Amino acid sequence: MEQRIFITVTETAKRLSCGITLIYEQINKGCYRSVKLGKKRLIDVESLNRFAASLQDESGKGMQL
Repeated sequence: MEQRIFITVTETAKRLSCGITLIYEQINKGCYRSVKLGKKRLIDVESLNRFAASLQDESGKGMQL
């Protein structure tokens, strides 16, 4: 199975169990990298995984993406 480099904002929100508004806020804060492709905003999966890992480190709880 091929690993994807980017995912959509909607897919990101589903993975983190939150709304897309929060995802856009986190993009603006620089929580993870994103690129604009046409009208779509795509999230870099590697930076999303690092962000999730940092949340795990802070909370001491695990979250698998």
